[in-house]
Amino acid sequence: MADLGIKVTIVTRAESGGQRIGAFDLIRIPRRAGLTEDLSWAFSVRRAVAAVSPDVVLAAEWRHPALACTFGARTWAVVTCLAGSLAQLRRLGREHRRDRQVLRVATRLLGERLQTTRADAIIAPSEAVLDWASRLWPISANPTRVIPNCVDLKLLQKNAPAARPAGYPIEGRSVVFVGRLDTQKGVDVLVEAMLGVWNRVPDARVVLIGWGPRSTMEEIRHRVRASAGRLYILGPRPHDEVCAALARAAVVVAPSRWEAFGLSALEAIALGRPVVATSGSGFESFLESERNALLVPPGDASGLAAAIIRLLRDKGLAQRLGDGGRADAHAYDSPLIARRYLAFFREILALRDSA
Repeated sequence: MADLGIKVTIVTRAESGGQRIGAFDLIRIPRRAGLTEDLSWAFSVRRAVAAVSPDVVLAAEWRHPALACTFGARTWAVVTCLAGSLAQLRRLGREHRRDRQVLRVATRLLGERLQTTRADAIIAPSEAVLDWASRLWPISANPTRVIPNCVDLKLLQKNAPAARPAGYPIEGRSVVFVGRLDTQKGVDVLVEAMLGVWNRVPDARVVLIGWGPRSTMEEIRHRVRASAGRLYILGPRPHDEVCAALARAAVVVAPSRWEAFGLSALEAIALGRPVVATSGSGFESFLESERNALLVPPGDASGLAAAIIRLLRDKGLAQRLGDGGRADAHAYDSPLIARRYLAFFREILALRDSA
């Protein structure tokens, strides 16, 4: 957006730091922990937005940061970009059902619903997440547009040759997972699948990059205790290290039970890496089995293991899928997607002006 001449201001939760990141203005709002922290955050965002007076406020529905921006007199349009709501995650992953703070859960569920239904428009990265949101909430009257997520191809290529991330395996062939380490992302299915992979490809190493609750980490380590030397949990890493890890992967896996889009898989194909992902959700908006990836049913550990083994054993297939993905990724380069966002914003502003 900034490269297109649009002034961009980012409002974020942070205790301290500078007021600019590259070409972006930055407003940092300290976090206030507690049962009502999401509402407090939403009203803080409203005050920050009012001070800037933008044309468009773009925010995900997750934890409803732009909820307060939809109320009262305002000069801006609110656009909710669907990323996955708490209501969806509570159906998909047990970790999100463990929150016993009834008030906090109820506030988030209602806040996400209200921000989305009250928004001037809705952007969805895939038809899959738009369809689910349409079944959750009454949004048929909201202007909507499916615009995929994007990758910065220049930045990916710049970061790919970076040094091997600390803790990354030196030997063997790496099966790399990037994302939240929980059941919605299918990390439990991946661990189960790797037990079968190791029986057929003993030199395979599984690399997990991302944050996960302690209970999930304990379950993973217990499940693979007999093969602990082939499991590498790197934890959260900066984006340049994620790119370097993806670029070194023999196979990148995205075994989510459901996904709104799947950005790490898009980054992987942009780097020419063979990907195994799941069918039936947002991955299918940019992945096609046997052409630029292999797709398996969600929750199918044996199918996931078979696909990983196939790619580790068939270099020709891995190369063909990687080449196909690299070619397809050009359609998702950030300058192209930014123009689609900007065109939709202008449509929404024109509708507001004519109302």
